Amino acid sequence: MSRDLAVVIDLDGTFVDNKHLLETYLPMPSHVKDENQYWTDFIEESLYCKANWWCSRLIKDMLKANVEIIFLTSRTGSIKNRDLTKRWLDAVLPEDAEYTLVMRNRGCHKPDHVSKKDLMVTNIVPYYDVIFAVDDKKENIDMFESLSIKGLLC
Repeated sequence: MSRDLAVVIDLDGTFVDNKHLLETYLPMPSHVKDENQYWTDFIEESLYCKANWWCSRLIKDMLKANVEIIFLTSRTGSIKNRDLTKRWLDAVLPEDAEYTLVMRNRGCHKPDHVSKKDLMVTNIVPYYDVIFAVDDKKENIDMFESLSIKGLLC
């Protein structure tokens, strides 16, 4: 049985042009009492960010080629965060675009590359033939390549 072809694309700093917000929010200050609200605030601010044009073009080309688009993010997948993220995606993607959104599990505090590897191994690799993955962090690119997936660093 053949599996669908897919590309895996990171959100923050890759598809979402929000590096200026990342610089403000990272590292998270030690005085923060409600980590979930802290990251929800970040995602709400990201609603006003544009998509990186080159990544939008890449996604449109992949959609035309009938390649599945999988957004893999370390954003926590609470209901509110998922809804906010989908609102942004639906606003910037072509109207008929279909995609899969894979988010970090609530309560997961593993480093980015570790949580993404867990998500890749359980939710993506068994079901898709991944052509390549795009991310803005070198440790994530190394992780993708450890899974025999070409990583593109942006």
